[in-house]
Amino acid sequence: MSYCRDCNVFEFLLMCDLLLNLKATAAVDAETDQKLQLIMKKEFHNSTCITIAHRLNTIMDSDLILCMDDGKSAQFGRPADLLKAGGLFKDLVDAWEEDESN
Repeated sequence: MSYCRDCNVFEFLLMCDLLLNLKATAAVDAETDQKLQLIMKKEFHNSTCITIAHRLNTIMDSDLILCMDDGKSAQFGRPADLLKAGGLFKDLVDAWEEDESN
């Protein structure tokens, strides 16, 4: 990509239509995670962002969520719809909220 020879990684990512986050914030504290999520929302608002995460707070404001169980798709949809429907995603959120309150 000769047109991007002199740009830094962040500038390059801003030119992309797809951003893939593979546990990008797994090794940071919750406060840093939140700051990074705000930056990604602002800077990549016109991009498709695929996030693979273990922290539910990282994905709760996503447009769509694919919930996996034993390597297979268990649920797919908007977070609010998945919470209303019950099932694995709701169970995970309930357990996460209970853990956060302790």
